[in-house]
Amino acid sequence: LELEQADMQFRHLAEQIKSLKISLYEKQMEQQKEIIEFMKLQIRPHFYLNCLNLAYNMVELEKYAECKQMLRLTSDYFRYLLKSDMRKELIKDELSYVRNYLKIQSIRYRRTFHYYIEQDPRTADCYIPPLIIQTFVENAVKNTVALERPVDISITVMEEGGDNGPVIHIVIIDTGDGFSDEILSRLKRGESLERDNGTGGAGPGMIL
Repeated sequence: LELEQADMQFRHLAEQIKSLKISLYEKQMEQQKEIIEFMKLQIRPHFYLNCLNLAYNMVELEKYAECKQMLRLTSDYFRYLLKSDMRKELIKDELSYVRNYLKIQSIRYRRTFHYYIEQDPRTADCYIPPLIIQTFVENAVKNTVALERPVDISITVMEEGGDNGPVIHIVIIDTGDGFSDEILSRLKRGESLERDNGTGGAGPGMIL
């Protein structure tokens, strides 16, 4: 009787272990699926085709040094996206990724495109969600390069003292038109904005 009870307990424990394994496997698969879907959203063929076309034109014009730089920047840009675990990233690594993106844009638009990046050394070991700075920077570029004036984009990451400890400020500034006073007021009130309003560009300053 004791052997039968031990056998039943063992079988029950084995079933529990099997169920946990299946649950863990399904959870890991779901996480991998989310990561793949996230990467699909970030990998935009149009951007990479533009980079390759620009590199091809450089070869045609025998600008081999510039072509080499363009291909290296594109490779580094893509490599960062593939290596990220989509959970957290050091700010300095995120800024390096953003810098590659802005270098590519400066090669595309040459004299009309300028950028500036500064990071407080005290924030070197701080983590943020991946691509959060990149998303705002891409929006700033998208809504300023279409304007008939030079593009200037600056990114500063600073640490300041707060009531509950240090606070990190990420400030993105561009030369776009920015938001109207009405939209800024709605944002401060926490109201959502329609996607088709056509608003964009960080303008005088955007603080994360």
